[in-house]
Amino acid sequence: MLARSLLVLASLMLPGALHAEGTPAEKTGFASRLTIYLAKGPPDACGPGCDRWIAIEGDIDQDAAPRIRRFLAGVKDTQRPIYLYSPGGNVEQSYVIGRLLRSRKAIGRVGRTIATACAAGTQVDAACLKIKNTGGEVEAELTTYHAMCNSACGYLFLGATSREVAPDAALAVHNSRLVLAFHGHPPPAAVAEYRQRRMARADRDRVLWNGVCPAKAESACR
Repeated sequence: MLARSLLVLASLMLPGALHAEGTPAEKTGFASRLTIYLAKGPPDACGPGCDRWIAIEGDIDQDAAPRIRRFLAGVKDTQRPIYLYSPGGNVEQSYVIGRLLRSRKAIGRVGRTIATACAAGTQVDAACLKIKNTGGEVEAELTTYHAMCNSACGYLFLGATSREVAPDAALAVHNSRLVLAFHGHPPPAAVAEYRQRRMARADRDRVLWNGVCPAKAESACR
């Protein structure tokens, strides 16, 4: 487990920026927006004496962090484990969510939550997502088999202060990529300058995230 964690840390520190997501094949079966909800399963579903957990699943979209913040603010039980199931997505949002989990001293695990009411269909169709977003506890089962927390999801996982990956689950990372969108046709020199600034900002954020902090920024790493 220690070797695996070191490999993850080394991979996340490779040059890259802003967006890290799986291939289209890897993203099949995931919701296009990050979803968070309370789940309740059979006795010991999430470990000895544990039958309730928080599920975070889907693609990490550009507006994910505020939703996660609002949700967690309403959940006072910080001992509920958080199960992650995501192909990755927006890196900047994952930094923010990871810090939220760190401030909560969250228990982070990799696992797939399967809502019982959605058993007849997929877990990401409109009807099932409506059930998951009602705000109450969702009756569910939990499995780690082939569950994944990939790419930018790794920052959520590392944000937790207690972390577990089952032998049949996967935590996978790769280089990030910078995605820029411009209106009109800016000069190439301006694009290059902007790209350089965004890369520098992303590298700075990554350094802060990994705890290698200048003296004036130590509080950002806690």
